Amino acid sequence: MKLISFFQLLLLTCILTLTGCATTDTANAIVSKNATPTLKMNGSLDANTGLLVMSAGRIQERQLQMQRPFVSYNIFKLDGENSTKVAFLPAEPSWTNQFEKGKYGFAHIRELSAGKYALQAVIGRGSSLYLPAGGGLVNIGNDKANTAIQYHFEVKPQVVNYLGEFLITEHKLTKDSIKISNRAERDINALTKKFSQIKSLTLINTTLE
Repeated sequence: MKLISFFQLLLLTCILTLTGCATTDTANAIVSKNATPTLKMNGSLDANTGLLVMSAGRIQERQLQMQRPFVSYNIFKLDGENSTKVAFLPAEPSWTNQFEKGKYGFAHIRELSAGKYALQAVIGRGSSLYLPAGGGLVNIGNDKANTAIQYHFEVKPQVVNYLGEFLITEHKLTKDSIKISNRAERDINALTKKFSQIKSLTLINTTLE
């Protein structure tokens, strides 16, 4: 049995504690699904379509044992008593942290039909991670666990519907441990680097505080 060298162990620890965890090609495919296809291709939104914008992350600690949980989010379209899952927001959609020092998180954008929705917290990174070690690969698992934590919101057509920054502040995940605040300027600026058309749309700030 090959042993992991000190350098490899150190590299693994640094990656996990300081920079967060990398996503795979599969994760990138998940992120791209339902992500503004009309806006990206045509530069405008359909008459019955709006943009959902929010950000999600956690307080970042240098010590691995002190880290808050990764939390992803399911999005369900509501129709009376029925609901249909229409999108997923992974906790780590890319390599680059978009939050300020001391926090770790990302801005999210999805193109959704107008209507009522539910946002469900899911414990998990949103992807699997493989890192080299001992001449092979070590899999950092991603067993997702749905929670009873939900938020309800409405998407209005042809505008940007902003829900806020969802920040995990405690080690035990509860609804009270998710602090929601208005960081619309930061999040919109981060997203306009890829979707410049956002600036031409009206922003409706419905931060769920």
